[in-house]
Amino acid sequence: MKRKTICISLLGILIVLIGVISISTVRSGKILYKTKENSSTSDIYKDKNIIESFGLTDKLLEEDFPNLVKHSDAVIKGKVDSVDFISVKGSAWTKLRFHIDNVITGNVNLDTDLDIYYMGGYVSLEEHIKYNDDAFRFEKLSEKEIANTVLREIYDGEDKFIEKGEELILCIVETTDYSALPKGSYERLYSSGMLKLKDGKYIQLYGEAEEKYSISSERINDIKNIVS
Repeated sequence: MKRKTICISLLGILIVLIGVISISTVRSGKILYKTKENSSTSDIYKDKNIIESFGLTDKLLEEDFPNLVKHSDAVIKGKVDSVDFISVKGSAWTKLRFHIDNVITGNVNLDTDLDIYYMGGYVSLEEHIKYNDDAFRFEKLSEKEIANTVLREIYDGEDKFIEKGEELILCIVETTDYSALPKGSYERLYSSGMLKLKDGKYIQLYGEAEEKYSISSERINDIKNIVS
């Protein structure tokens, strides 16, 4: 019953707006971009043709952080080891390789690496068109331009993507049986189900713009009291 309530699958996406920004090249394949040593996700902008799209997830929960904690399968703290932008049936997803150094709630293993997925990132325009059958929306682009263009998909105002090396607290849930993601994997529970370390505090940001919830690094284990 719980998974039906918190599902954030591909079925619950509403695309609101698509706007053309510029033009570039993109590699084919499922992984469009992978962070390397001493690099950041912003490197993908170099020599790329980008179309930005903005969407909303089908949120069935309030964005209040304590509420998200209560509906999570686990709440974990750790550091981002790598960031992969992947495509799943024509939609952009991000896969984090996340090293866990504190299990605040839930049954996941401490001091391990976990793959965590969330909606948003980069997908080739060709793959998007293939799965969505909406070439008419890009009729002003030539075939060559389409082949050399990527979509930068932004959900819920999260226009600054997670970077390698960031320290985070994440609310996560196991994927549902009908998810297109790998079986047994985990998803972040919305962009609001995340706290970023800043100036000694872990801060919840909505669309990277406004602080809504924060807790000092010394008191993060108090989060477990929310579900007790």
